[in-house]
Amino acid sequence: MAGSAPSSCFSCLLALLALTSSCGGGCNDKSSQQVAKADGGKSSDGAPADALQFSRDGRLYTQQLADIDEEIGKTEARAESQPKSWLVLEKVAGLHLARARLSGSYDDYAAAEDALKRAFERAPEGSGPLLTRAALNFSLHRLDRMDADIDIVAGRAVLDDPTRARVEGLRGALAFERGQYDLAKQHLDAALALDRTATGIDRLALWHWRRGEFDQAETLYREAETMMGDEALESRAWTHLQLGLMDLDRGRHQEAFEHYRDGARILGGWWLIEEHVAEIAALLGHREQSLRLYTEIIAATGKGEFM
Repeated sequence: MAGSAPSSCFSCLLALLALTSSCGGGCNDKSSQQVAKADGGKSSDGAPADALQFSRDGRLYTQQLADIDEEIGKTEARAESQPKSWLVLEKVAGLHLARARLSGSYDDYAAAEDALKRAFERAPEGSGPLLTRAALNFSLHRLDRMDADIDIVAGRAVLDDPTRARVEGLRGALAFERGQYDLAKQHLDAALALDRTATGIDRLALWHWRRGEFDQAETLYREAETMMGDEALESRAWTHLQLGLMDLDRGRHQEAFEHYRDGARILGGWWLIEEHVAEIAALLGHREQSLRLYTEIIAATGKGEFM
């Protein structure tokens, strides 16, 4: 998935600490003094709830991680029982990448890279999970490592349309990151002509967004969402996050929050959404709520550099 990079959590936290300390205890931001509870908008001590109300019920988020962990365990067992198969290790890598998108943890990216390394040790020369490795390198912004893998796949005599679409999509994403926008559009259009997937549509939406064509981008994001199953919680929540970020780009802070709130309804407790709510809270003047959210996110993830 593509999107605007999250803002710096530590920078916002330091700024908020400075603002809070400058009040000298005299700030009166009662609407932002307690985390909202599910008891009608009151906190546990009866104080007014937060100004920005959104779901922080993290049970689905926790369950998503647990389900991925269970699937990783089962797939690793299959890989051990099928010592000549690199395909099963590619699936292990894909599961770790899915976990990384939820957790933001470099440990998960490292686990994906380890699974890919083991897969290539099993694969014949010139084979193996080349496009998955290219996708991992894209996620880690190691763009210079992508071309060779993509070119090997593109050079094969026979490719089905979904694989050709993956090649075109990765080339489009790579060209976009390199600032080659016309070339990126050609590849992205070609990918969708071959296989119109939610991932491909998301990439084209980002292309329009970066050109300031917000209406076209929103239409595409909405189309992509209709292609996602009800169980695709992370993808659906991420789509609402992108819609919110587009509003943020246009200075529509309240509208941005409403999209983040919709994302939190789908996947409450996801730190990535909460980080953006914290940013919006600061922009809307709810400094205490913003500071508390940032502090809790850093404590929960243990690595604030992800934000």
